[in-house]
Amino acid sequence: MKNIQENNILQKRINRFETNTTFIEEPFEVFDFNENLKSNKIEELEFTNYLSSNQCNKYFILLEICKKLYENYNNINKLFITDEFDSHRYHAKRVYDIMNMVNNKEIDKKTTIYKLKSKTDPEIQFYVAREENILKLQLIDVYHIVIEAENKKNGKTDRVGIYTARSKCGFDIKEIQEKLESQN
Repeated sequence: MKNIQENNILQKRINRFETNTTFIEEPFEVFDFNENLKSNKIEELEFTNYLSSNQCNKYFILLEICKKLYENYNNINKLFITDEFDSHRYHAKRVYDIMNMVNNKEIDKKTTIYKLKSKTDPEIQFYVAREENILKLQLIDVYHIVIEAENKKNGKTDRVGIYTARSKCGFDIKEIQEKLESQN
């Protein structure tokens, strides 16, 4: 599903790990859910984005984000902090492996990939490919387990523990797509 955006600008963060973080603006016309508003469980990569239910906080945040994107919301920068994904970083293989499995095709490593981190819940991250002026959703990570991050509270990383706990969840986020389409 494609949604035309008028005068939309994606503010991409640069110098992310330095004190002089700045942003550059890149216009785009279309946000395309690309049939990827769905849940996936990939045991061998310890990845899942199933939710516990449609009554949990993550569901409501994700629903609100998707609703705005679906309704041609033209200020994506109020929803996300955007970084260009560096395909040369140590975790790139994992990211591409997951995106390839979710999309059932090989994602070209020359394609610009953005990681859009939700401002409301930083664990929720959209991986989006830029194809000309189209932003195509490749993957939704609701637990920040695609790229393992350090837990700020205890200073540890625990992708396996998060995956193990969340792998029991069974609510497919494709219900959001169905809900959005039924409202039109």
